[in-house]
Amino acid sequence: MKTNAFFQLFVAVVCVMCVGCTGKRKAQSDVALVKETPSVVQSPEVTVDTLAAEEPDTETSEDNPSQPRSMVLEPVARDIPSGLPLSADSLSMRTEYDYYPVATSKVKVIITSRANREYDSGEGYSLVYYNEALKQWEPQPTSPIVNDVLWVFTPDNPTHRQTIHFYTDKNRPGRYRIYKSFNRNTRTAYAEFELVSKAQHRKLLDKISRYGEKHPKDRVIENLNSWGFHDNDTLYMSWMVNSEALQKEFRQKVLNYAAIVVNDGKEDVATYFTQSMCTDTFGIKMYTEKAVYPPNTESVAVRIVNRSGQSISMGSPYWVLRKEGEKWLFLPGATVWTLEERILPSNKIYPFSASLYPSLRMLTPGIYRVVKDMDIGDNYHDWYFAAEFRIGNEVEERDAADKEPSSKPLQEVAEEKDMDIAYDVVEEMPAFPGGMSALMDFIRKNLNYDKSLVPDTVVIPRVIVQFVIDEEGNIIHPVVLRGVNPALDEEALRVVKLMPKWKPGRQSGKPEKVRYAIPVTFERAAKVP
Repeated sequence: MKTNAFFQLFVAVVCVMCVGCTGKRKAQSDVALVKETPSVVQSPEVTVDTLAAEEPDTETSEDNPSQPRSMVLEPVARDIPSGLPLSADSLSMRTEYDYYPVATSKVKVIITSRANREYDSGEGYSLVYYNEALKQWEPQPTSPIVNDVLWVFTPDNPTHRQTIHFYTDKNRPGRYRIYKSFNRNTRTAYAEFELVSKAQHRKLLDKISRYGEKHPKDRVIENLNSWGFHDNDTLYMSWMVNSEALQKEFRQKVLNYAAIVVNDGKEDVATYFTQSMCTDTFGIKMYTEKAVYPPNTESVAVRIVNRSGQSISMGSPYWVLRKEGEKWLFLPGATVWTLEERILPSNKIYPFSASLYPSLRMLTPGIYRVVKDMDIGDNYHDWYFAAEFRIGNEVEERDAADKEPSSKPLQEVAEEKDMDIAYDVVEEMPAFPGGMSALMDFIRKNLNYDKSLVPDTVVIPRVIVQFVIDEEGNIIHPVVLRGVNPALDEEALRVVKLMPKWKPGRQSGKPEKVRYAIPVTFERAAKVP
């Protein structure tokens, strides 16, 4: 009997000791974060870097039966780890994008081992924000991870991706870093990114502008048409060519922002030119200077010869096409817009340069055309004229006979011996001595007219005078494009003829004739009260 009582006492003592040990282990665990969830606190979303757990209450009694309680791990701010930093040559960390909208809820971090050795890590991380005012990094709430799964970065499997969530009610714009520990917390690495608010959109636009100023011939810059923010955090861009390769290159070189939409999200699709085209019709011929160009050609020189007896009004754009079978394919981004419409009188030649952008289009051997839309005389029918050329391995000059129209003009006119060939746009435009302000001062000081001749109209009267600046900077062939009245038109021409020599325009380093137009403004007489 004594033996049985002693045995029962021994069992009771052991049970008490076990319960005490269990409570001690729980108190010492990492779950300083574990709390009973009040009704007003929301649990974080359960994702790869969050954990929700339910545990029953260990205390029970006959009067109060056991009830389960919801146990939730709350986000916790973690300090920057203290291990030695790893060099980027050994292991690199980066976020998917360098810039994110401030409303971003998560970012993806990419970790890559570049060394011929193993690194190990887990899901744990630290997120810190740089306080510019205090000049210090501040820990931010992070995922309450307890199942620190081990990753091993081997030479055969060197990359791992992890999604990091924000646990703040409202993000602050500025710089952030994500730190991780490696090799049993002895080494560290981090990835840096920035959250951008609407007030900082100009910063992103300036990055594009600065890169364009430094690298104007880079293909990612040549590919840009327009860009800007609307009413949200999305940067909308219009590109000539929208390809995965160019998008990746743009992000690497210019701007790696999370919210960029190119061409309204539409991919390039093959489209064909379906209108009838003319190359030599009604005494009008359009041709390229050479018959064959090499594949790396950046632009082709095109000329339009007008022997029609009528003026030609040319549409502002031109298109570049490539022949595929019996069809003519628009090259991606082939529509190129110029600033104004042009009038080409009869017996004149209009030269212009058509850009091919070989870095964007990967020109292959074949047959190509440059196409322009024209109106002839008072006939407002659209005529599409084309200059055909080939891309090949050897340059081939065009015969002189191919540079004149062989078709009969609309009406017979006397042919001028000296056809005036002048550029409208050159690489280096002509310049008046002292610049545009000096030009306006010159015109204002030299005008001499009766102000009573100036009509009293809503719009301030202006005479538009066109002239050619020759290779030596002289003013030749001034004409009135838009006049006010004969007296004021004549005065505008007189002043233009008085102008000193200009700095001539240059194309490919060579002085060339350039057509230019300026407004001459006439002030009205003061009204007598």
